[in-house]
Amino acid sequence: MNEYEVTLNRKKILIAEDEKNLLRSLEFSLKRHGYQVSTAPDTSTAILLFQNLHAGTCPFDLIIMDIQLSGKSGIDLIDTIRCSELTVPVLILTGYTDRDLFSRLEKKGASGFLVKPFSMDELMRRIEILLETTGAPVRE
Repeated sequence: MNEYEVTLNRKKILIAEDEKNLLRSLEFSLKRHGYQVSTAPDTSTAILLFQNLHAGTCPFDLIIMDIQLSGKSGIDLIDTIRCSELTVPVLILTGYTDRDLFSRLEKKGASGFLVKPFSMDELMRRIEILLETTGAPVRE
């Protein structure tokens, strides 16, 4: 398999996280595991990335996001994703353990939650499960 073929088979992930060190760490780890990664330090940037790349199909196979982002709430990002009528799994990273919040986010379309702090191994397991269970197609 050549480098071009490897690139075509990589899943695309958007990470929306306002903690710079965590964002860099997540980006590095996911790229090391073979994923194509786009990053957004706030909700507005994530929405722009999602909308600018959106042309009738979802530009990402998975979105990983903090619920507390700079600017608008992460809930605004979930609303934008779901209003597009596209199906893409959304993994929420949060420091909160409020079950009411989890319930509200699930109703809005969150696919799963990972409470901070978490291990990269746990994150990778969650990513694999979400990508397998949604049957998200590989993007070119």
